[in-house]
Amino acid sequence: MLAIVIPYYKIDFFQETLQSLAHQSCQDFTVYIGNDNSPVDPTVVLEQFKDKLQIKYQKFETNLGKIALTHHWQRCLNSVQNAQWVMILGDDDVLETNVVDEFYSNLHKIETQNCKVVRFASQKITAHNDAVSDVYKHPLLEKATDFLVRKHLGETRSSLSEYIFHFKTLQQVKFKNFPLAWHSDVVAVLEVSNFNTIYSINNALVKIRISSLSISGSETFSAQKRKANVQYALFLLNHVNYFSPHEFEILKIAENTYLNNKKALLLVLKIKVYYVLHCQWNNWFNFLKKIV
Repeated sequence: MLAIVIPYYKIDFFQETLQSLAHQSCQDFTVYIGNDNSPVDPTVVLEQFKDKLQIKYQKFETNLGKIALTHHWQRCLNSVQNAQWVMILGDDDVLETNVVDEFYSNLHKIETQNCKVVRFASQKITAHNDAVSDVYKHPLLEKATDFLVRKHLGETRSSLSEYIFHFKTLQQVKFKNFPLAWHSDVVAVLEVSNFNTIYSINNALVKIRISSLSISGSETFSAQKRKANVQYALFLLNHVNYFSPHEFEILKIAENTYLNNKKALLLVLKIKVYYVLHCQWNNWFNFLKKIV
């Protein structure tokens, strides 16, 4: 019923990731590993877990991740069989031992609430497994739009590994192909939930590794991140009606994105159109003052 998909490329923490799966108190899941033509063959590591995990491994001959990371995620998902729910786990992140068990314990409530997105508590860790954040917990039931606003206000965080998605819905929606898949996970949360309810499990923890090897921890992708920020802001503006009564916060995200990338002419046009159509002249003129 549950598939755990690992889009593999980096070997550095891969063994720890698999070890955390082997230590799950409930083993009712299948692990799908898609090798994005990594220069480091993981089969020696996989051999250690052949009797501990149900693993389906596939090596792809092309490195899609450097072109479109979400396309690699998608081809990994296309390998999944007989699953209703799916987790996409980073090859350097780790689960505490009760994550799968707690998912199944809450599954009836999840389905009763008609939730398509499940979220676990999370914590950031270093390459040496030291915690560098508090544990982030969430309301049991939270609208995805409220969550996104909280995230941009700095009240919470998010990354792909801490979610379980309804598989059929995710396959229908698919990931938005932003550069580096930056913000693609958050948009998936919005779309798979249909901008509606996320179900949270706070007594099981996913540890998210922040290191120089990760996209989040690296400072070498700033241009691609800026481009992704613009595409993300455009997506939010195109769906701003879902965010009532938080439209103001969405416009501020768009404004700040433009101020950090003034070549994004389509973005500033979209902002202007919104303010003009809603007769928010003061907001438009205040934004113009920031530009000049």
